[in-house]
Amino acid sequence: MKKIITLLLVLCMLFGLVGCSTVEKEFLNTVYGKVCESYTSTGTMEIKLTSAVPKEIKDDMKPFNLQSLLNALSDFKLAWGESAYVKDNDINTKTTFGISTPSASFVTNSYIYTENGDMVTVVDLPSIAKAFLPEEYENASKAYFKFSEFNEFSTDMINMNYAEFFKIANSLNKDMQKFILNYGEFVPEITGLIKKIGTTYTLTISDEQLKNIINSAVTAYMTNDEARKTANEFIVKFCEIYKSMYTEEFYNETFGIFAEQLNTQKKEDLLYAYEEFNDAMEVLKKIRILGNDGIKISYTFQGGYIKNVSGLIDFVIDISNISGEIDGTEYSSDFYIGGVIKYNQDITNINKLKKTDVIDFDLSDAVSFIDWVNAYNTDQPAAPEYEYEYDYNYDYCEKDYLKAVTLPAEDGSITIMDYDYKMDLMGLEAKNINGTLYIPLEALLNSYYDTDYYWDNEAKEMVIPSHTINYYIKADTNIIYTDTHQIALNGKVLNIDGYLYVPLRSYINAVYHDTVYWSSDLNTAFIGGEFYYNWYIEGDEY
Repeated sequence: MKKIITLLLVLCMLFGLVGCSTVEKEFLNTVYGKVCESYTSTGTMEIKLTSAVPKEIKDDMKPFNLQSLLNALSDFKLAWGESAYVKDNDINTKTTFGISTPSASFVTNSYIYTENGDMVTVVDLPSIAKAFLPEEYENASKAYFKFSEFNEFSTDMINMNYAEFFKIANSLNKDMQKFILNYGEFVPEITGLIKKIGTTYTLTISDEQLKNIINSAVTAYMTNDEARKTANEFIVKFCEIYKSMYTEEFYNETFGIFAEQLNTQKKEDLLYAYEEFNDAMEVLKKIRILGNDGIKISYTFQGGYIKNVSGLIDFVIDISNISGEIDGTEYSSDFYIGGVIKYNQDITNINKLKKTDVIDFDLSDAVSFIDWVNAYNTDQPAAPEYEYEYDYNYDYCEKDYLKAVTLPAEDGSITIMDYDYKMDLMGLEAKNINGTLYIPLEALLNSYYDTDYYWDNEAKEMVIPSHTINYYIKADTNIIYTDTHQIALNGKVLNIDGYLYVPLRSYINAVYHDTVYWSSDLNTAFIGGEFYYNWYIEGDEY
């Protein structure tokens, strides 16, 4: 199950990357203003987080380190270059992505093209994804899926007609423009939002203005019949997109109820809800949503096309004020998580590219996403059903439990007690190195903790997949990298005769949040702490 979850996370990441390139002629025309059949685009997105976490929160959340998680997410950068050729039903795009975070970075390419009317998506596999390939596909350098195969693979839920999907999406885009124009007459003017210099338009929204927009929008919907009718038409069309994606049964169970409720709201119910909204709005006015810079988006028209787009969003999750207003909780210091998202995109070479300028590759060394998922599904046998029979007269000490082990070892070697058991060190030895106890990592992972792991020969690191995050362990460093943060050990991971050795106490504390007790008299380390040492010495019962 851990492997399946990890695989799905990787697939979600890759689907997210290629999803940006999916284009359709009519949709492009609406976005760019004129007939657009090809273009080149370069862009960057940067996210920087800031935070203030009170000491009492840090103490309450131990051993989970909220600050470390925020630090790991504090500097995310994405840069891309894209070329796209779209003519009639012929699609051909190539996008290069470079992603950088404090703990990982990689560059990859994604491609989308049509083949006999079928849309194909291909991704050059970065090293972070290759680690999760099944053994039979370990040499694949690319992964791909065909939309027709994806439809067949997901027939239980997905029922997407892509032509219908894009048609509705384009219609929705036009409806949204109409909705904004019609809706504007019901919203009081908020001065200073849009400024025009030449062909460049700049939209600026402060925290106060955003709250006024929210208040005006809800007020118009709940008190004005014409505004509500216009809004309902837009939302119903939005629901139609989902109706084109899923089976009728799945849609009715999820979005269908919501769509039906939109058309059955009684005016008196809305007026009652409006009173509650006004009360909530008074609370919202005291809570920050945007930081000092607010939202700033600018775009330039050139020759009828949008050529340059830039955006900045300064957001705040104002936990201190939210808690104070909702349940009265007060913190000794400000408690918030804030961030700035910066986005830039430059679009050039409109209608100047040819199909041959965009793509050049084959699928001879590629793995199908469908085969990839199926390989994992067939590789995981069903868990056996056990029937446990307990013999309460059984003498556990007769087996290889802790009390049955002779300590100290006759040969003077260091013994590791893994809770009740003596750890099998795989014929290797625990070592005292400059006063720090080291043990072979592989033996520890095979022990009581029974942890999945594998060796990434390309990256020269041990990878430990988890249902929450993955751990990446290399020799000659005291830092263990994860998907979200870094862990500092009190000594470097060592390569001794081809095996990774870790400082036992530091590793157990940091990764498993457990304790280790050392007995110099017995030349033994007790994982699980002093309790197990006392149980061995004094014969304490559970």
